[in-house]
Amino acid sequence: MASAITWFQIPASDPARAKTFYETICGFELQQMDAGPGMKMWGFHADRRKGEIGGAGFFAMIADSEGNTVGLHSQE
Repeated sequence: MASAITWFQIPASDPARAKTFYETICGFELQQMDAGPGMKMWGFHADRRKGEIGGAGFFAMIADSEGNTVGLHSQE
């Protein structure tokens, strides 16, 4: 197993503040990723040759009728 954690998403109302926070507590620099129009996304460096995430697939962040944020992910 290359890593116990392979994917997680953390929505933030202040992305710059969240980026600084996670870089500070994790000791890694986040790299900006292509997330599509109107979205900002950063990730920690991953060596895809070691099988950490592979192809990212598709994902969506949605708000349900109760105001909860839900993340959906599919490899295909």
